[in-house]
Amino acid sequence: MDIYGIGSGIESGAMILLQACRQTGRTTRMIEALKPGDRVVVHEAALKRHMEKELARAGKAGIEV
Repeated sequence: MDIYGIGSGIESGAMILLQACRQTGRTTRMIEALKPGDRVVVHEAALKRHMEKELARAGKAGIEV
């Protein structure tokens, strides 16, 4: 039990940080830097499908996700 509300503050701070990191262009820059033979590791199947679609859209071939 958190009687001081510290957990709520940490949770709110984490959510703000995660939202601030969205739409910064990190994925686009990563895709631009990839070369044939590179491998991208993701943590869930939906993200894998998204990355494969973005790689195809960018015309990148020979990259394993």
